[in-house]
Amino acid sequence: MASEREFIELIDQNRGIIFKVIRLYVRHEEDERDLFQEILFQAWRSYPNFKGQSKFSTWLYRVGLNTVLSFKRRPQLVIHHEDLTVLKVSTGEKHPMEETEALYIAIRELNEIDRMIVSLHLDGYENEEIADISGLTKNNVAVKLYRIQRGTHQETESIVMMDLRQVWKKLEEDKLKVPVLGAIEVRRTSKHPVQKLKNSYLITTAFAVLFLIGFIVIFFLFHEPLVKISLALVILAYVFFLVTNLLMYRKIRVDLPVDRNLKAVLKHTHDFIASNIHFQERVALFIYPVAGTAGFLMGGSIGSGDLDRMLKERIVIILLILILIILTPLCYYLTKWMYKVSYGKCLIELKQLIEELENPD
Repeated sequence: MASEREFIELIDQNRGIIFKVIRLYVRHEEDERDLFQEILFQAWRSYPNFKGQSKFSTWLYRVGLNTVLSFKRRPQLVIHHEDLTVLKVSTGEKHPMEETEALYIAIRELNEIDRMIVSLHLDGYENEEIADISGLTKNNVAVKLYRIQRGTHQETESIVMMDLRQVWKKLEEDKLKVPVLGAIEVRRTSKHPVQKLKNSYLITTAFAVLFLIGFIVIFFLFHEPLVKISLALVILAYVFFLVTNLLMYRKIRVDLPVDRNLKAVLKHTHDFIASNIHFQERVALFIYPVAGTAGFLMGGSIGSGDLDRMLKERIVIILLILILIILTPLCYYLTKWMYKVSYGKCLIELKQLIEELENPD
């Protein structure tokens, strides 16, 4: 396909940008591979929106940063200040690799937003361009750069002791020495948290189908009207769940708006994941009481043999109410806990980045 070939050629020419961005935020080889493929995936999906109003390198920088910062990554190793001693040597020549690693160590000491600002600045972007990419104001960018360059933060005091632009440029040139054209493959799948959310919809839909089939079979095995009514309500609840689940699944787009500014991308990702989780939780509140009642009535029918007579006993009604009072919140909070385990850390990280962009001072 001509457009894909053109895209791969542009990526091949600018892949140094991707490597630099990735190394700023991750140190695990597996994460590096995942992020490289994720950036290619998101860039390819967004490529039709590239109108050539800016340089491709600038557009790719934006896509790369937005993808990395909205991607769930494993915890990185903590870097201590004694690791920065190589930067404090003011005499004698340093090995190029030593300079490169020292620069990365120093920049990684910054918070994630400041890393982005420093990297863009070192690549020659003006404050106005950095503001457009990040979602910050031009004044905020200028203040942050001033603080970093002046070393007002303890963690940045050693960064100003090197010819940063020269070393930073060399990082990109090193990655361009060996062509990889032909080795680059645009995958059609994503590992982004939004893709994980989409996969979870498929899994829950598959389980819902199995449960629905099971309840339909059970419906024809029982003859008591109350049991049939409760099972009919459960079947209707699961049909509703299936339909809404499939509609939500179709709305999920794993190609994020990564060609917009960072703040917009982070808010879109956070709000989308959070709203989908809340939807699943609300559906659970509707289904659990209905399913619990049906299960109780089926158990009563099998155990007593006379459901009508059993329900006339006051203690049975009290027991049913107690079971629903206990079971419904228990299942609801279990659902919340499962989503917290799966997405909680990702949402917290996204929220922190958004707050930093909205309140940079």
